Amino acid sequence: MTRVETVVVAGEGFELLVQAAAVTDPAWRATFRGSAAFARRLLADEDDEAALGTVGRTGWLNLMPLLLAAVPDGTAHGEQAPYGEEALLGIVRGTSARRLHRVLLGGERRHVVDLLGPDLVDRAVAGDARAGARLREVLTGDAVVVSVTEQLLSMPSELLHTRVCAALERWLRRPFVGPTDLSGRGLGDLARTALEQLDRLGITGYLERTAPGMNYHLSPEDPVTLVVCPSAAPIVVVVDDVAVTVMAHAPAGGPRAAVPADRLVALARAVGDETRHRLLELLAGGERTAAGLTESLTAPRTTLLHHLAILRSAGLVEVEVVPGSATVYRLRPDALAELAALAEGLVTRQ
Repeated sequence: MTRVETVVVAGEGFELLVQAAAVTDPAWRATFRGSAAFARRLLADEDDEAALGTVGRTGWLNLMPLLLAAVPDGTAHGEQAPYGEEALLGIVRGTSARRLHRVLLGGERRHVVDLLGPDLVDRAVAGDARAGARLREVLTGDAVVVSVTEQLLSMPSELLHTRVCAALERWLRRPFVGPTDLSGRGLGDLARTALEQLDRLGITGYLERTAPGMNYHLSPEDPVTLVVCPSAAPIVVVVDDVAVTVMAHAPAGGPRAAVPADRLVALARAVGDETRHRLLELLAGGERTAAGLTESLTAPRTTLLHHLAILRSAGLVEVEVVPGSATVYRLRPDALAELAALAEGLVTRQ
């Protein structure tokens, strides 16, 4: 197989965007391991809450490919400095209000462009009523994996630009928060280690190590940027920009002996929820897309995605991702057998 063009990076700017996504939606906060610390920094006042709610969970993540443009030509893979928080603020300030609006709406994501064409989002942002109605119809439906807020759909671009810049400026005045107390240098070290792993394992082996249960269909024509992002734990963020697929994931842990009690607790927590139990029942009948699961459960897609992320991180569900296409979820029966064996071992232990 031809090698996929792959870059590995890390930086506090990416951490900030993932942290903003983590605390924006209350339904998602329990999913991220560091959400309490993230919230203390990013939810200090009402202005913070308003900014987070305006942009929305996927809106903040949509800025990740834009941040990649901050790297100068000739920068070595794995260098952290170009992707800092100041770089993020600088590139957002330097982006026109209309383009920033388009990016936040998902207008540069591959599957949105495939559905709407390259110009419809721009026409909607510029005030074209028919384009705006079509944009609202698609982005509030189940045909896309992005979600948008009402404020993003209706707010004037200039005002939105001002509010996003103001939020970033506030957050930059507060100390950086990392889930593992990593310094900027520490993030750079993680990126260099990941690059070494990528060179040794190849893209398929690397993804199997860093994101177990996620199967990516990547072609040589689809450049990939891997963002080593401790704040993303335990989920994997995929942003399918038209120019590059961005995958943000926590660094792979070193090898260690499995602790049955810890594994049993993780599996029990994953299945100990009515919605997740129902999802497992549906997936027992065969693979499903997120849209299909949403229809079956008549629940908001953003809520189901957070439950599916928990099931995937526990190893109960596997995910097949084809950039630009619907993501497919499958049950992993071996994980359910593992849960049964661990539970039986607990009650039969002498």
